[in-house]
Amino acid sequence: MRHAADADHIAAVSTIVSRQRSLRRAAPVGALWGMGHTLTVTLVGAFVLGFALTIPPRIGPALELAVGLMLVVLGTFALAGCRDEAKAWRASSMHPGAHAGGRSGLNLWQGLRPLLIGVVHGLAGSAAIALVVAGRIGDVFEGVGYLLLFGAGTVAGMTILTVLIAMPFAYFAEAHPRLRRWLIGGCGLLSIGLGLYLLWPVSGGGNWLGAALADLAR
Repeated sequence: MRHAADADHIAAVSTIVSRQRSLRRAAPVGALWGMGHTLTVTLVGAFVLGFALTIPPRIGPALELAVGLMLVVLGTFALAGCRDEAKAWRASSMHPGAHAGGRSGLNLWQGLRPLLIGVVHGLAGSAAIALVVAGRIGDVFEGVGYLLLFGAGTVAGMTILTVLIAMPFAYFAEAHPRLRRWLIGGCGLLSIGLGLYLLWPVSGGGNWLGAALADLAR
């Protein structure tokens, strides 16, 4: 559950849940993120344990690059959504019958997005801790069992955090729509800022990508 509260996890989920107007519909976002995260960690962990593999240390920067780029893209989409909500609010002011704001439901893409984001996060960052601990267990089945328990805690933790994050957005949707737009824009800027922060040391490495590909080739 503690792992769910990592800054990059919260930033990514916040950009998605900020458009939701219902806490009931926000909870699945966190659960789907946790499921995607658990799927990757469990599959990779089982593969590592089953074949007694070691993950090359240079692979880490490549995975951090993927997370950083994803946060920048999610933040950009959040800023675009903030602009769309502003346009909708102006339209509703001119035509009171119009509805301002984003949709509250989850269509297929809105459901797949947190799942895919969780998959990417499962490959990078502190999720490697789970693989290290699982590797020390030795037994494949016990290691996979540990990873599944780790994943269950991640799903529960992110579901709870997502509902808490969604509370101000759901409340301000009708009471203070302008403030809600500022919050959405703030989430977008924070996501972009954190993504650039993660990209900075990786991009300065110079030869890390070639070294990572060489490790994979070996």
